[in-house]
Amino acid sequence: MRTWESRVAETLMRIVENSILSLTLLMVNQLMAFITPRISQIQEIEYLVITSFYYSFLDDASKYLGKEMFYHVKTALPNELSFSLPCCALVHPSTIKPPCKRTKRK
Repeated sequence: MRTWESRVAETLMRIVENSILSLTLLMVNQLMAFITPRISQIQEIEYLVITSFYYSFLDDASKYLGKEMFYHVKTALPNELSFSLPCCALVHPSTIKPPCKRTKRK
């Protein structure tokens, strides 16, 4: 049987972990919000690397936070990315449509 001290300590640790994860989610979302409008300027490989990181991070976050919290994360995504995310599910980066390749100027 656990003591009340261990339950309090466990609850405090969970609060700290959730706070750290929430801050990280906020930073990642800010990064994507900065990158998304500039997608046309980003090379295809860079785009795939960035989105691969983003989706793997969200995958880990959804496992940790649970589906309800992940739904809120999903709805906070930039529009260009959230269209491909069904509720509480993730799309593999290989299925993401890369930005259009730039045409060379003559």
